[in-house]
Amino acid sequence: MENFHLFNSDLEIENIMFEEEDSLEEQHGSLFNLHNASAKMLVLHGCMFNLNQQLALSLEGANFKMSSSLINVSQSPGLGTFTYSKDCTIYKSLPLNTF
Repeated sequence: MENFHLFNSDLEIENIMFEEEDSLEEQHGSLFNLHNASAKMLVLHGCMFNLNQQLALSLEGANFKMSSSLINVSQSPGLGTFTYSKDCTIYKSLPLNTF
């Protein structure tokens, strides 16, 4: 199982096709694992994903923007798993017009 781990990072991906051939999935496996990403962006444009695992997993929350993309989740347990924290202090330190 391939996956990307992002630590406090933005990521923009354009015009790729990702096809997962092996279905050795973990219960909470995902293609994108977002760590400390509650104020970061994952942008997917013109992409095609054929997945056996979830697209994304974040324990702190994250921001996604998808356009002109296709995600085949017919063999996947779901699109993503997201949790959040009620502690919003991280947003108080952000400048206006961050996104």
